[in-house]
Amino acid sequence: MTGVVQGGVALKGEILVPGSVSESTALIALAAFSKSSPSLKNIPEAIGIKTLNEILEKKYEDGVISLDISYDIEPLFAIPPILYRGFSVALNYQNDIPKEFREFIDILLLFNDAKEINKNSYIVKRSSITDKFTIDLKRHGPDAALFSVLLAISHGAFATLLNYPGDPRFLSFLKALEQVGGSILYNDGDNTQSVSVSLQPPFEFSLNTVVSYSLYKAAFFSLAAVATGGAVNLRNVNASEFTPFIAKLLKWGVSVESNQSSELRVWGPLSNKNISDNIEIKSYPGFIPSWGYLALVFLTCFPGNSNLIFPKEYFPQELIKELNRLGGQLDFSLAPGNFCVAIRGQNLKPGRKILLDNREHLLPLLLLSLLIPGRTTFINFEIMRYYYPDVLDLLIRLGAKIEVS
Repeated sequence: MTGVVQGGVALKGEILVPGSVSESTALIALAAFSKSSPSLKNIPEAIGIKTLNEILEKKYEDGVISLDISYDIEPLFAIPPILYRGFSVALNYQNDIPKEFREFIDILLLFNDAKEINKNSYIVKRSSITDKFTIDLKRHGPDAALFSVLLAISHGAFATLLNYPGDPRFLSFLKALEQVGGSILYNDGDNTQSVSVSLQPPFEFSLNTVVSYSLYKAAFFSLAAVATGGAVNLRNVNASEFTPFIAKLLKWGVSVESNQSSELRVWGPLSNKNISDNIEIKSYPGFIPSWGYLALVFLTCFPGNSNLIFPKEYFPQELIKELNRLGGQLDFSLAPGNFCVAIRGQNLKPGRKILLDNREHLLPLLLLSLLIPGRTTFINFEIMRYYYPDVLDLLIRLGAKIEVS
């Protein structure tokens, strides 16, 4: 499938920002422990969430359930409720296990739930340990934190999470957990922060829950609107959670307004077309990695000198190579535990062809196609429709010109 995007078209209108994939995934898995069927609203369209639902809704008879994992982490969230039901899981990876999956395996090993069969296969079975667990999440992201909580619930265990993420989606999930009877105890000290979580399944989950907006997609639509000289009203956006990103928008000359009804208005054109900035990518409440990937593309499209410092585990080397192939002037250097990416000027070429093959780079490259005048042709465009059909539909509603063949 081929997709052609006409760049430079001003995006205008009002949209409801889709829900967070991470929070949706965790809430769907949490509901699988419940005796009831809760109503979850603002669930985003994504192939991984669809697969997760299919796994959880299937009636299993065999004692071992096989999961063949390719690119999506969402199906992994079926593991805790499956273990709780008394089944085992055979995890099979076609290739070497990617880094984003490895942290889930590490957590399963911490719970003594996983046993390696060979290099790319594990058998997962709930261990007999059901008392207490302590997990240090210092080197893990919000998805791994959510998975840890769900795994503790499958054990009926009391779990203490050290250095838990301050990500709003993780904290929102903990609030939902508390509303269905879970115990949440925070213990934040000067040098470390921890939260202890416990919830005994099965439980009643009769809440009508609205999934919080995606911080990533809110940032995407903001940058797409202002860089094309458009204006968008983003509904369902809590501006206080979005403050680190809004601060950058204001610094770059973007016009922003927010109100009490969870609506954010962002519009262009930029007051300053020459943008230079220094951004350190770090966990929330800092400038998070997904924002960093979008900012990397955005700043490459404008004259100026900028530097972005990425932690080693989030360094977007393939995205940088692609931007340079398209005419960008980016370089990077290694610092202790980090990579510093330098953006020098702007010389992106019109009439580009881009092969889509990496989920992490889909929205940054789509943003690029919207920002640069001319037509961008995407090869393998079906991957965009698999992961972000809601984004494509909303872009067309805002006036974007996208042709698919």
